[in-house]
Amino acid sequence: MPIVKYIPVHSTPKYAIEYALDKNKNADLKYAYGNLCSTDPMDAYCEFKNTFERYAHERFYKKLCAIEGEKETVRLHHYVQSFVQGETTPEEAHKIGMEWAKKVFGANRRFIVSTHIDKGHIHNHVIVNPYDSDGQRWYANKTTLNNARKISDKLASEHGLSVIDHPKYKNRMSYYEWIEKQQGYSWKAELKNKIDELIVQDDVKSLDDLINQLDKSGYTVKKYKTSILIQEPKYKRIIRNYNLGDGYNFKDLVNRIAHKENEVSIVALKKLNGYALEAGMYLRSLQIRIYHTHNPQKIGYREISKNIELLDFIKRNDVKSADHMRDIIDAADEQYQQQQQRIQDIKKRIREMSKIIRDAPIYLRLADKMIDTTEEKAQWAKVKYLNKSDVTISDESDILFLQDKLSALNEDLKNQQKELASLKEKRAYAGKIYMTYQSNCARNDYQIMLEKVREELADKEKLNEYEYEYTEEKRREDWHI
Repeated sequence: MPIVKYIPVHSTPKYAIEYALDKNKNADLKYAYGNLCSTDPMDAYCEFKNTFERYAHERFYKKLCAIEGEKETVRLHHYVQSFVQGETTPEEAHKIGMEWAKKVFGANRRFIVSTHIDKGHIHNHVIVNPYDSDGQRWYANKTTLNNARKISDKLASEHGLSVIDHPKYKNRMSYYEWIEKQQGYSWKAELKNKIDELIVQDDVKSLDDLINQLDKSGYTVKKYKTSILIQEPKYKRIIRNYNLGDGYNFKDLVNRIAHKENEVSIVALKKLNGYALEAGMYLRSLQIRIYHTHNPQKIGYREISKNIELLDFIKRNDVKSADHMRDIIDAADEQYQQQQQRIQDIKKRIREMSKIIRDAPIYLRLADKMIDTTEEKAQWAKVKYLNKSDVTISDESDILFLQDKLSALNEDLKNQQKELASLKEKRAYAGKIYMTYQSNCARNDYQIMLEKVREELADKEKLNEYEYEYTEEKRREDWHI
């Protein structure tokens, strides 16, 4: 059953296109299709830009720090069509994605369909221009999204894939476990709570430390190559760590121990304020859903990881507001653009110097010579510009000097290109962080999730001299929703 999600792109169209057309995620773009556009990221960006600016009458790329009170225009529509793991092949998924996009958005609109195969499940990224060739605008709302999902389900059925007409909650607990839970006891929940409690201890610095602490707590533990066998002390029940749910497999436990400072407890929340507190409360609500309760919305540990990165970004950069975060991202993009220009300047100097070095021997030969032949006149016409050049060419040593300078320029170019790659990665990371935050804030249940954690905080202890107030109106104003 393919699942269709929608993400509006307000301020980072280049990043969205580059991400969708990432060769590392798409087998060197083997599964990429462009309708009325290229599948080269830069060319596609220019083509989308031209159509958008022609009909929207504003810049395609807009700095993230918008004018106060100004409503952001959607630059791109981004749809993600995900397939159940193992149910389809990349070829079939890509074919379904193309059929789906053509039926939903029509043949007269620029869009990209890129099938990513780097994760456990195959999924299509569909990037859509808000305007078609005639200037007709696409409106993303509940009606168009529901229609897109219906078409996706219909195509899935035609291709023999599963479709769930009325999704229902699937209970993963045995009946006996359910009875225990109703009576207020669950040995699995107790074990998960114990692991969560031990992970944040200062003396737990590795998986082996965690196992030792579990052993000291009365659990019988045996470690294997890819799993941990745990026997709880009361009823002697045995379970593998990965059967406890998301966040408890080997990789996740190691990651949680390495980043334990981001395991958000009530005590940790009381040390945060402002936007860090908001991000921390949201992260805790996700952790509670995954680690402590059944998760009907199937929020995965990847969502936890993204929000750990978000909280870490906010704390490291001391982010004070939505505008401050956008300023940081703008600065990262500006540094990248300046570095690109710096490289272009160096390349221009290399081309100019290479030409001078190539022409200098001819210039030396003809400069003090009486030019008689047609061939010599033609050669002199090509090199006489050196008479007016800032570079002095009087003998062979000057040419050797220029060759040394050219070598230095080429070395500088390599270093600057490395720096550009670093800045590009920094810019992409900042854009990813921003999209995580924006995605969080766009959730329908975002305020409800924050409120539950706020109530938990109030039950434990009122925040000292700080009552965090973040209204729905303020959220929409900050994030231009």
